[in-house]
Amino acid sequence: MKNPPSLRFDHVAVPVHDAKSAYQLFADTLGLPLVAAHTGDDWDGAPERKLQDAGFAIRHEDHGDQRSIYFEDRSGLTWEITTSRKSSTVDADARATVDEWIAHHR
Repeated sequence: MKNPPSLRFDHVAVPVHDAKSAYQLFADTLGLPLVAAHTGDDWDGAPERKLQDAGFAIRHEDHGDQRSIYFEDRSGLTWEITTSRKSSTVDADARATVDEWIAHHR
């Protein structure tokens, strides 16, 4: 039997208590590229049957070239999982956006 295709994510968003430390972990330690940064309450869904089967309520959003699902885990933490874009470009201002947000929220 063939394996189902792998699910590829564009990004996974989770809240953190220390943005600078989280950035250092993901960018500096893990070497993950920062291609864009967004701030504010307006965060830009494909069906995820395993979550629904496990009893999680899912909210879907269509962003045009991307789709997202949102759900709360059992501890009340809201997760966002977003499909990858058809094509991605690196946002040259992403680091400045992160640094400005960190400075403003100290």
